[in-house]
This record gives sequence, C-alpha cells and structure tokens, in this order.
Amino acid sequence: MLTFGLVALAGVAGYEVGRRQAGDVEPSANSPTADAGATPGETARLREEVARLRSENERRAKTPATPGEPAAAVRALPAAADEHAARMAKLRALAEAQKDKTASINLPIVTRDGKLAPGFAQMFDLTPTETEALQNAVAQGRQQIDGLMAANATVTPSGDTVVVEVKPFAGGGDVYDSLMDAFARTLGPERNELFLALQTDQLTRAFNSFGGEERTLTFSREPGIGGSEPRLVLNDRQKAPRSTSTSTMTYPDLAKLPEQYAWVVPLVPQVSTLPARPRPAPNGPNAFRP
Repeated sequence: MLTFGLVALAGVAGYEVGRRQAGDVEPSANSPTADAGATPGETARLREEVARLRSENERRAKTPATPGEPAAAVRALPAAADEHAARMAKLRALAEAQKDKTASINLPIVTRDGKLAPGFAQMFDLTPTETEALQNAVAQGRQQIDGLMAANATVTPSGDTVVVEVKPFAGGGDVYDSLMDAFARTLGPERNELFLALQTDQLTRAFNSFGGEERTLTFSREPGIGGSEPRLVLNDRQKAPRSTSTSTMTYPDLAKLPEQYAWVVPLVPQVSTLPARPRPAPNGPNAFRP
C-alpha cells in the first residue's frame, strides 16, 4: 500500500518528483517543472507526503517482514528466482553428462507403487499444484497398467504353486502418451526437455514396459520359522524387450504384498490354502526353482 501510494502521488506531482528522487535541486512552486495545475500550498503538501512515504518505504525495506506480509513475498522473489536458476543449471549439467556418457545418471522419478519419487519435486522446482498434478497422473497411469495386466493375466494352479502369466498386451501405448503429455503440460518446455533427457527408460521399467513385457508370478508357501505360520513366497520374473529380471520375496500372506502387486491379489485367493513346501537347503536338491 505504501509503495502504491508513493507511485500515485508521484504521478500527481509529475516530473518534479522524478527530479527529487534523482537528487536534483528542488524547484520552486513557480518553476516550469512544477505542476501547473497545483497551487503553491498544494504542491508543498504533495512534496511533504511524497517525502513521508519514501521515508516509510525505506524504513520498511530495512525491517524484517512478518511471514505472509506482501512485502516479504516481494523480497523473496529474487531469492526464489536465483534458487530456480541454480536447480535448472544443475539439471542441465546432469543432462549433459548423460548425453556425453561421462556419467550414468539415475534420477529417481517414480516408485513402483505409483508415486512420484521423493526429491523429484524439489529437483524440478515443482509448486504444490504441479506436484499434485503429476502425482495424480502417475497414480492414474499405474492404475490403468495394473488394470490391463489383470485383464490379460492367466492363472494356473499347479500342485503346490499358483502361476500367473501376463503376455504383452495392447492399450499400454495410450497410457504412455497420456503420462508423457501430463509431464510436458505440467513442467513446461524448459523442465520437460531436461526431464526427457534424464528419465531415460525409467518410466518404461516402472510401468512394466507399458504392456511390452512378459511377466510370470509364481506363488508358493514355505514353513514358518520355529513352528510359526507358513509364509508366502513370490517369484517375480519380468522379461522386457531388452532385459530380464527375477526376484524372490517372502511375505506373511497376500494382504502384506506391496502396493505394486495389489492387482494380482484378487486373482489368486487359493494361494492362502496351498500346502507349504519343505524349506529348501541352499543349492540343495530341494531348492525352490519355479
């Protein structure tokens, strides 16, 4: 309000105020630079008000503002701009290193359970609104891929195992396009260019190649330790066009599976009643080989 008042009064006083701000000698009321429409008394009052407002503005500029005060937000703008520029410079350096293959950059973007990776929002200087928009897009994409996998899964009980197979399926390309559009729309040209340079194929891995991979989940149960309840054993094999990965994990039961396996739980209720396999000795003849 003080700054606005100063500007408004400066407009009334005209060129004279500009000369005073520049440190020129104060003209008289009869000077050609004085406001031709103002009486000497009005001009004097305007001068006094301009001087008062300027003095008050200078005082407030030197006084720490309370949080939420407009002046505090204005003062924070240069610092915020510098911080944004520093983050963009860091991202550009990483992108150049990735492009020149002078370093292998692994920038976390999304987690397997359909969430933005911790630190992504800060790295790309996202606002809360932008963070929410991208989180919603990632969660929606994860939900769509999970639905497509469930719809294209084949469940085969076999003795003391249950095998779930998912062959490559159609529809994942649309999910990919929607997700990339959301990142481009939210990040804008500068940040999206850096995002594309740094994400490599991370989204493809996180979203099961968007339907382009074969996946085999093998469920079984093994005896609990010390006579406790049998535990669930999950062997997850993913065969993508350019890579294959296999992992074996144990959980107390289906309800304890991580979120990225939520899509398969309704398909395999019989897993809970499978007979427990003998616990295999390391590299022994009874070792578990799905």
